[in-house]
Amino acid sequence: MEPELGQPLIIDNRIGAAGAIGAANVARSPADGYSVLFGGVGTNVVLPMTQPSLDYSPDRDFLPVGQICNIDYVLVVAASSPDRMLADLIARARARPNSLSYMSTGSMGPLHVAIEYLSQQAGARMTRVPYKGESPAFADLIENRLDVAVMTVPFTRPYIKDGKLRALATISGQRSAAMPELPTVAELGYPGYAVPIWNGLFVPVGTPAPAISRLSSAMLGVVRQPEIRERARRQLL
Repeated sequence: MEPELGQPLIIDNRIGAAGAIGAANVARSPADGYSVLFGGVGTNVVLPMTQPSLDYSPDRDFLPVGQICNIDYVLVVAASSPDRMLADLIARARARPNSLSYMSTGSMGPLHVAIEYLSQQAGARMTRVPYKGESPAFADLIENRLDVAVMTVPFTRPYIKDGKLRALATISGQRSAAMPELPTVAELGYPGYAVPIWNGLFVPVGTPAPAISRLSSAMLGVVRQPEIRERARRQLL
């Protein structure tokens, strides 16, 4: 977007609290078009429903600029795990409530909700283990110190090909284009289950309409470029 806007863009990663820290920071920023949130279903849909004490409200504090992408997440276990299929994992979780552990990158965030949603539908209970990201959880997962994780397709696919991880299902409403052979959770006996993960840009309420229009135009101009779409496809799939 820098060439489109004629000025540099600074990426300021404010990690933590499943994205709530970064979102709250943008919500408190001046509404001048120079502070933009790269948010999504977690910061703008899930967290407001699961954490009433948030320092911001998407409806009150943000205006949308536009959607950028969808990201596929999959349920994965170590290749040495006894769980060959999702049914195996659920059976073990039912037989030994709270003895199996799962990875989450933020309390009440979308990945936390994804597993609890599945557990509720399956009548099973597992224990959440918080991590700061996929990389820290990976070591525990392949050593079977962690039983299951919800991770992105781009991160997991090389390890699945190398035989270090096993994918059980995708949490989206449809199969991943990168793993068309992998069924959805809904296809494996849980109709209606879907946790779509999307991302986009948002600005503080009060941002002038011309600034929003310019940001939106720059964003759309970039995501519509064939070379950018191909690069994103390779990175996201």
